[in-house]
Amino acid sequence: MNKTQKVYMLKLSFPDFSKDNVLKAARTLSRKPIVLNGRRLQHPSNEVFCSEYDEQSDEIQVILLSVESEIQEIYERKKRVFATATISKNPSFVLPHLLNFVELVLSTKPIKFGHETTLNRIQDLDEALRMLP
Repeated sequence: MNKTQKVYMLKLSFPDFSKDNVLKAARTLSRKPIVLNGRRLQHPSNEVFCSEYDEQSDEIQVILLSVESEIQEIYERKKRVFATATISKNPSFVLPHLLNFVELVLSTKPIKFGHETTLNRIQDLDEALRMLP
């Protein structure tokens, strides 16, 4: 993490997939790039740091690091944000039925397969990591 990156957390929901599949796929989003309003942000300055499945909420908790002023503005102005993750179209040869995420997709307008979520700012990465399930 560099000094200009800010730490954020959000939750992703995938109700169309089995709980087991989402649980196994959650970590595949770690270290992946971010797309915001159709624009791929510079990576690795803006990336999913890590993601973990939360059994209590049946959601994926995501920690993202970003230098992007537009993400900071979404947080500061409490704008609505919708989130999803792009699923790889190339199935794994080992386990072809499992989900594999390739990027986090954020939008300030509703998106297909996306769900409204809350973007939370966390003071530092250590604090965010302690908040993961």
